[in-house]
Amino acid sequence: MSKGDVGSGDFDPILDKIGFSVGDVSPKDNSVREISEALDCMRLWFAIRTDDGRRRALECLSRIVDDEQP
Repeated sequence: MSKGDVGSGDFDPILDKIGFSVGDVSPKDNSVREISEALDCMRLWFAIRTDDGRRRALECLSRIVDDEQP
């Protein structure tokens, strides 16, 4: 790794500070499709312009996750 490159370990202190683990923000099977979809979610998230819009998006995603739990 050359100077300026970011390794996965560089994010550990940041994730610890906000209460996440690397597993929380990593694709489960690292497939190209899953990574592409995760990036698309991030693109859409940053396109939301208001706090209310982000709140509604989180509520929607939370409902989906809750519905998919066994």
